[in-house]
Amino acid sequence: MKFSCKDITELTSAYVDGKLSFIDRIHYRLHLFVCHNCRVYLDQFKAMLASFGKSRREPEAKQVDDLVARMMQERQSKDS
Repeated sequence: MKFSCKDITELTSAYVDGKLSFIDRIHYRLHLFVCHNCRVYLDQFKAMLASFGKSRREPEAKQVDDLVARMMQERQSKDS
């Protein structure tokens, strides 16, 4: 089973949390190997998590949703 870019964006949280099965992790990493945009997305996702880790309180769900939406818009505009 090959993962699409959409699959990668949907599975990134589970990947970072170590919740993907062994086979899914392999497919995830194989996709990253060939897809620069998804590698950038993963790096941005990890940076977002790191920045929230430095704050004293948990981010509001809306803040996370807004940030992810902005990241997706930036990615789409680069793809165009």
